[in-house]
Order: sequence, then structure tokens, then C-alpha cells
Amino acid sequence: MKEAPKPTNIGYEKDNNYLLKPFEFGRFLKAVNKLAEQTEKASQNYLFLKSGYEFIRIEKSDLRYIKGDGNYVGFHTSERKVLCRMKMDEAESLVSSDDFIKVHRSYIVNKTIILKVEKHQLHIKECTIPISQTYYENLITKL
Repeated sequence: MKEAPKPTNIGYEKDNNYLLKPFEFGRFLKAVNKLAEQTEKASQNYLFLKSGYEFIRIEKSDLRYIKGDGNYVGFHTSERKVLCRMKMDEAESLVSSDDFIKVHRSYIVNKTIILKVEKHQLHIKECTIPISQTYYENLITKL
């Protein structure tokens, strides 16, 4: 009787993004620890943002909204605006929590500061932010 061929896990060993059956307990533990580390980073209450040659700390609770403009993203707080070179999906992954809602392809808003929601825009203390049809239903369900 022939033995079943063993899977070649060599390409996946470095990433830890995949578990191929059959896997060893050590490999499983390594993947779980990596997931725990990523979850811990996501639960931090602050961000360190690179703006030019500086790294600026922003508390998530102070963040009002995020505005994307091409390859740049502006993080707006009540006191200042920090401009970073990144894509909007990267910014969205930085603040992925229940307090932030994507309301437009170029805007993510802190839902705790929303004053009024209309069909095509919402109001916060500083300004009016557009809402796209695509994200309107999601916004209403998350409020």
C-alpha cells in the first residue's frame, strides 16, 4: 500500500495565514498566537500615524472623521488634521471598531459625534459629510 502524499506547506510556513490539514499542534498554536497579536493591536485606543518624517499619536476617541483623497488620507480631530500617505482601505483597517462607520468611499466617521443624519449627508459639529447610497443602509443599521 502506498502512503498518501504529504502536503507541501513550505510556502505557507512563513506567512501563518493558512493552516493546511493535517497540521501539527505547534503550527496551530503559532497561528492562534498571531491572531491574538493582531486582535490586541486592533483593540488599542490610539494610533501612531506617519506624516512626513514624524510619527504622531492620535487617540481614537479624539478622531472625528477620516477623509481620503487619492493616495493621501486626512485624520481630522477637534484640534488638528494629520495627513498621511496611505489608501482609504488601510485607514479603515486601522480604526476598525464599532465606533467608526464608512459613509462614503472617501469618508469614515466616528459615530459618537454624529448630530444629524439626512438622506445624502450627515452633520457633525465641524462640518457636513456626504453619504453615498451604497453606505446609507449600513450607516442606519449601525446607529
